[in-house]
Amino acid sequence: MILCKLDSFMRIAFRLLLGLGLIFSLPGCNPDVDMELREPIRPVRTVVAEQGDNFLWRVYFGTLQADFVSKLSFRVGGVIDSFSIELGQQVDQGQLIASINNNDLDLKLDREKAALLQAKAEEANARMQYERAYGLVERGVVSQNEYESSDTLYRTSRAELERAKKSVELAKKQFDYAKLKVPMKDCTVSDLAAEIGENVTAGQVIATLNCGEHFEVLTHVSENAIREISVGDEVVVRLNIYQDKEYRGIVSEVGAAVGNRATYPVIVRIVAPDDRLRVGMAAEVSLKIALDPSDTGIAVPFSAVGEDSNGRFVYRFNPLPAEGEQDNTPVGTAERVSVTVGKTVYQGILITDGISEGDRIITAGLRYLTDGRKVKLLNSEESSL
Repeated sequence: MILCKLDSFMRIAFRLLLGLGLIFSLPGCNPDVDMELREPIRPVRTVVAEQGDNFLWRVYFGTLQADFVSKLSFRVGGVIDSFSIELGQQVDQGQLIASINNNDLDLKLDREKAALLQAKAEEANARMQYERAYGLVERGVVSQNEYESSDTLYRTSRAELERAKKSVELAKKQFDYAKLKVPMKDCTVSDLAAEIGENVTAGQVIATLNCGEHFEVLTHVSENAIREISVGDEVVVRLNIYQDKEYRGIVSEVGAAVGNRATYPVIVRIVAPDDRLRVGMAAEVSLKIALDPSDTGIAVPFSAVGEDSNGRFVYRFNPLPAEGEQDNTPVGTAERVSVTVGKTVYQGILITDGISEGDRIITAGLRYLTDGRKVKLLNSEESSL
C-alpha cells in the first residue's frame, strides 16, 4: 500500500512539473520576448550629415545706442529751477533742457555793467588830461613829469576799460550758461541725472542725449578674439525683441582695453536702420570668421551631439529593409557612435571623426535612445521631441 501511494505522488509531481515547464515556455513569459513586444518604436528626427562650411560664427552681445552720445552739464554751478524735457523725449537743436537760478548771475552782470560805465568815464577823463598835457608840454607850460604822469594815467584807464568790457562779456556768458540747451538735432533723452531744486556744480552731468540718425551696437570682445576683428568687417545684427529680422552691420571702431579689463570695446554701425530700433535694446552681433583649411569636418546640429562619462557621441539611423515601413515612415535602429568634435560653424558643430558625409544623424530625443533601439522617422509635419 505504501508503494501505491508513492507511485501516485510521483505521478502528481511529474504532472505538476510538466505544467510549470509548459507555462514558462510560453512566449509571453520570456522576459526578452516580452520586452521586445512591449517597447514601442520611438519616432525620431534626423538630418543628413554634410561637409561643414569653411567659416564659423562668433556671437557677441551688446546694447543699441545712437551714433553720438552727449553728456550735458552746466558750465556754472547753482540750484536747478526748471526742467523742460522728459526721459525718452525727442528733442532738437537749441531746445531748452534745464536752467539754474540766475539771480546771483543777474546781480553780477549788473555790477560789471556799472563798473564798465565807471571805467568809461575814467578813461574819458584821463584821455582829456593827457591831450591837454600833450599840447602844453610842447609850449613849456607844463613840465615833462606832469606830461608823463598824464600819459601813465591814460594808459592805465584804457587798460581798466578793456578789463571792464571783458568782465561784462564774461558775466553775460555766465548768465547764458545758466540755461542748458540741446547742442545738435535729432536727439533723444536717454537719462536725467538731476532734479528741480538740486544744487549742482559746474561740469556735473545733468542729462544724456543720444543724437544722430544712425544706430550702433556697443559690444565687448575678449583679447583672444579681438585679432580676428577689423574695422570694415561685415556682421549680422539681431535684436532680442525682433529675432525675425536681421540687420547688416559694419564694424566702425575697435577700441583698446580699459584698465585691467581683458575685453575690448567694439562698435558696430547698423547700415539700414528702421523705425523699430530704439536706444537701449539688447542686441547680438554675429561675425563670420574664416577657418583654417585644416579645420574641416562633418557638420551636425548641436542637438545631435550627446555626452556622458564615455565621451561625446551621436546616434546614426540605420534603416531595416526587412522591417519596411510603419505608418508610412521608415523603420531602423539607432546606432550609438563615438565622435570627436571640432569648431562651431554656421550649421552647428563640426565632427572631425566618427561619422561620414551622407550619414543620417538623429537630432532629437537622444536621452530616450539606447544603442540598437528600433526607431522610425517622423513625418515632416510632426513636431520634434
